[in-house]
Amino acid sequence: MEEYQNNQGFPTEWLGAWESVNGNPDLYIFQGYDGKYYLLAYSYDKECERGSFSCYNIDSDEEGWYIRAH
Repeated sequence: MEEYQNNQGFPTEWLGAWESVNGNPDLYIFQGYDGKYYLLAYSYDKECERGSFSCYNIDSDEEGWYIRAH
């Protein structure tokens, strides 16, 4: 059984756009000008015909990576 222990490539290996199957939400992982990594989620409400964005910081510590509200 292979274990995923080396997460040093994250989030650089995950940079880019990730589309959901139903388009809700779509995710974008990018590196800002400040060198930090961010996750941007775009959701579209079909009933209201309105889209919205949420931005989160991607940070790490000795235990691994985590996402927190921006």
